[in-house]
Amino acid sequence: MHEQAIKIALRMLEQGFEREIVLATTQLSDADIPNCY
Repeated sequence: MHEQAIKIALRMLEQGFEREIVLATTQLSDADIPNCY
């Protein structure tokens, strides 16, 4: 489940969503998402 959320988050970032929105939507912490965006 966690891995799926990270994939969704990365896809959202690729589409141009702001990091704060992605974190709120996926319920992940900032540390969960690789810092490449």
